[in-house]
Amino acid sequence: MKLKSSEPFWLVKNGLLTTYPSLREDKKVDILIVGGGITGCLIAHQCIVQGYQTILIDKLEVANGSTSATTAMLQYEIDIPLHKLIDQIGEKGATASYWAC
Repeated sequence: MKLKSSEPFWLVKNGLLTTYPSLREDKKVDILIVGGGITGCLIAHQCIVQGYQTILIDKLEVANGSTSATTAMLQYEIDIPLHKLIDQIGEKGATASYWAC
């Protein structure tokens, strides 16, 4: 196996699993999601599960940008260090926001 490549590992390993047609007509939807990476796909899935008419669009192939080059690990990160967040919103709210992730 090549450890260095300009191609995403998952694409090399599995090939392009599915392609989707381009949107070539006007559609009426409740939610339009721009960006077919892992985040956009998960949001689209949840919207559909909740009954919203949803369309996801991407300039390229779905999940074939930076998402395909990742280890598929999702992370939640707060931009403010905990000690500063405590100063802003108090210890209870700050620690709860960190434990929520």
